[in-house]
Amino acid sequence: MFIIRFFHFLIGYVIFKAEDGFPERFINLCARGGIPVWDIKCRGGVLFGKTSIKGYHAISEPAKKSGMNVSVCRSIGVPFFLRKYRRRAGLLAGLCVFAVFILLMSGTIWSIKVEGNSAVSESEIIDVMDKVGIKPGIKAKKINAAEAERRALELLPGLQWLAVNIEGSTVVIEVRERIAGEEREDYVHPHHIVAAQDGVIQILETYEGTEISKNGSAVAKGDLIISGITENKDSSVTFHHAKGYVAARVKTTLAAQAARERDAQRLCGTKYRLTLIILNIKIPPRAAKAAAGAELYESTRWLYAGDKCLPVGYVMHRSLFYEDTSKKYTENEQRLIALRGLLTQTANEFRRSEILSQTSALEKTERGMKATGEFTALRNIGLERPFSVRETNEEEEE
Repeated sequence: MFIIRFFHFLIGYVIFKAEDGFPERFINLCARGGIPVWDIKCRGGVLFGKTSIKGYHAISEPAKKSGMNVSVCRSIGVPFFLRKYRRRAGLLAGLCVFAVFILLMSGTIWSIKVEGNSAVSESEIIDVMDKVGIKPGIKAKKINAAEAERRALELLPGLQWLAVNIEGSTVVIEVRERIAGEEREDYVHPHHIVAAQDGVIQILETYEGTEISKNGSAVAKGDLIISGITENKDSSVTFHHAKGYVAARVKTTLAAQAARERDAQRLCGTKYRLTLIILNIKIPPRAAKAAAGAELYESTRWLYAGDKCLPVGYVMHRSLFYEDTSKKYTENEQRLIALRGLLTQTANEFRRSEILSQTSALEKTERGMKATGEFTALRNIGLERPFSVRETNEEEEE
């Protein structure tokens, strides 16, 4: 039914009304003359119906023979629309260009969205995705997600995991950043789990491998805790990726210093430049460069239609100019700076650990003020370390 209505809209049709005369004879004469008439209704003695453009021109003869007075109620369809705006060539050209644009843009990636990042900037991730072939303007069917994920991880050492998802005309990049000291999982080579630092084991859970250390035992940095070698009943051995959780009570000392005086820079000028982006095409195409003695900052903004990101945006380039100067701090300011530095280090060092006890102290130094903190914490000290079968055989021979 929809196809028939759409066809009628394309070729155009007329809604007419016929009054007086003999309606039944009028309908019979139209059918006998091959004049298409449909959706016929009678209201208050007035006949309403629809016919094609050609049919309306031929309907006058059946109307005359049946004594009906026929008039047009409404003209609907593409031919009437084009006739109405035939003198507005710009509007018609714009509609044609818009139709061609929509046709070409179907199945095309309009924008790239990054989720899950904090330390690694969105612009850095998008630049890498551009290098691996994912950028606005590319056809979605040409994207090899698995290959792009592999190549992107090689170029982004700060990421532990990355996934490419295509949602309509948007590519969503989901990432998980690597924690300092955390290595990417490698299931190709066998691994031991060793101690990342000195401590006393409080919790030891072995998921895969051979448990070497025990709960309550003291370990030094590099000591083997869970072996990736399992001895079978037939005296053969199996090499695999050891898995487990090792929480130990560890002692850590942190320190932060604040100088009485330090070199500083004072902002003395700002310069702006705008670059328009349309489907990854930049206008002007020349890349912005930082002027001598200036720092360049860039921020990208995209246009939205509701919650839909459009492939049109701009980049604001901001150049900041500084002049060298110096900054002196009072004793109270030095204390605050040193304590703030110690607090920041503590938050970064123990964000995935439980602090059991801590002490802190402030002392004057030749250069200013020093804040020191001694901590006892419960933290995961398990560190995966790969090993080769050759190394294992050489150790057994010795």
